[in-house]
Amino acid sequence: MKARRDIAIVGAGITGLIIAYQLKKMGHNVRVFESAKEVGGAIKTVKDEGWHTEIGPNTVLLKDQRIRDFIENELGLAEQLIFANDKSAKRYIVKDGKPQVLPTSPLAFLFSPFFSLSAKIRLLKEPFIPARSIKNLEEESVADFVNRRLGKEFLDYAINPFIAGVYAGNPKHLSVSQAFPKLVELEQEYGSLIKGQIKGAKKRKDAGRANPDKARIFSFKDGLQTLPNKLASLLAKELRLDHRITQVKPKYFSWDITQIHNGRYIESRFDKVIFACGAQGLSQIDGPWVMPPTERVIQPPLSVVSLGFKRSDIKHALEGFGMLVPEVENRKILGCLFSSSLFEDRAPYDHVLLTCFVGGTRQPRLTEMANQRLIDMVYLELDELLGIKGPYVFARVDRWKKAIPQYNLGYEKIKNLIGAVEGENKDLYFAGNFMEGISVGDCMLHAFKIAERINNEP
Repeated sequence: MKARRDIAIVGAGITGLIIAYQLKKMGHNVRVFESAKEVGGAIKTVKDEGWHTEIGPNTVLLKDQRIRDFIENELGLAEQLIFANDKSAKRYIVKDGKPQVLPTSPLAFLFSPFFSLSAKIRLLKEPFIPARSIKNLEEESVADFVNRRLGKEFLDYAINPFIAGVYAGNPKHLSVSQAFPKLVELEQEYGSLIKGQIKGAKKRKDAGRANPDKARIFSFKDGLQTLPNKLASLLAKELRLDHRITQVKPKYFSWDITQIHNGRYIESRFDKVIFACGAQGLSQIDGPWVMPPTERVIQPPLSVVSLGFKRSDIKHALEGFGMLVPEVENRKILGCLFSSSLFEDRAPYDHVLLTCFVGGTRQPRLTEMANQRLIDMVYLELDELLGIKGPYVFARVDRWKKAIPQYNLGYEKIKNLIGAVEGENKDLYFAGNFMEGISVGDCMLHAFKIAERINNEP
């Protein structure tokens, strides 16, 4: 029987909460410290007279059966689980000043007018482009990788807006091996992305039989905050909200933690410490390092502008996930989710909710605008792109000073620094969206992995 450990988890975002839940279930004593007065980290749902807005992540991708099993069997949230509307499979990209449907299948790509004939011919050449050797070569950006294999038009009108929508970042700066390792794996294993897609079809088909819901997008009836709130209810005795950790120091084969709560300094001792507070939170803690290993993680500012309209006042059909904006289109928003088209009950009857994103690495200065100026700017953008015949009836602005971690060129060195700190400090661990993926699904899978790793240690 494994020894029962006293374990501190710093941070009550989704990663920290799942780690705590799993370790508690495995028989360990856990305590979760959170500087805020509520759990969830970036996951936050706000309801306001029928308007149902997500301040952080809007959806979760069901990329692994363990995620659904955990939600339904462990947390008992099966009745709360909802999947995105089937029409959300349609994605729009702004091109020539208007949203156009992005072709998502090989046949649609060949017959769609979205890409030029030269872009289609360029893509058909991809299987014949030699794979790049990864030995003794410099790290490659996402932009260089895509341009080399698929061409500039595909980069500008497919990958660039996708990166803006996922990372609020720039493909010229992101490392392809860190941000999208599967692309590198496809090239190395099959010599081509297209060959990899074709030859890997059987694996995906078999995986689809085993998990028919894989790759579906989901949320909950009452919003994504349902997930951290449920975990918090199961960890009520273990949670310490409004407790800011200021120092973590080794002491006699254990760890001393100093925290501030209600103006008082409190000290506690634990066998193990897990930092799940994010790169920004880690930078505020005095730990066993000269400089926090995440000090160089870039997190650009991002503003979320949610606008509600009468359905009759929007000319566009809004049948789809939303629209993304390529940098070459020179617009002032990164993209817009058709939130009320994705899931039911996100807006009052006969109204629609649009969630727009401003800033990121592309235009960080725009996030400094006052709320009303931001709202007016986004309204004008939506008017030009979707056609608006009336005023907005709901508006909300939320800001993230430091939003999504950028897995930029050189990010492997940051991960190596994190690994070195773990190696030099037994029973110290790092987890979160700066480690193995930025999405909610990535964080959940990483949390399962960390908990299992700790439980299996002697």
